[in-house]
Amino acid sequence: MDDNAKSYKILFLDDDQFILEMYSVKFANTKHEVRFASSADEAKKILEEGFEPDAIVFDLIMPGVQGFDFIADIKKDALAKNAALVALTNQGEVEDYDRADKLHIDAYIIKANHIPTEVVALIENAIEKKKQNNN
Repeated sequence: MDDNAKSYKILFLDDDQFILEMYSVKFANTKHEVRFASSADEAKKILEEGFEPDAIVFDLIMPGVQGFDFIADIKKDALAKNAALVALTNQGEVEDYDRADKLHIDAYIIKANHIPTEVVALIENAIEKKKQNNN
């Protein structure tokens, strides 16, 4: 691990247990503090309890509240206002990209196109870009 690596707080939302476990292993080798949630309700509770992530990584298709609806909901409630919003999904339809644009999603990553190490780097890049744009 790079001693100069930055440390970020990340909220990772996906209903797929395999994905959550794989990324918990992948993030274990970083300095990041990552909270994992398997539902929008669980993720929202983490935010309401005061966790202020630098990024929210979310899947689009989930039982119950879908990813974009979760993002719209937390924006309405002014939660995690400075977090980079990163869609991590296998949905790549034009309508999905359009909705991401309307919600000002910072990064849109197709799971099948990237290995987990690349995804971690893309999340870190989205955080850095968001921080630069906020300054």
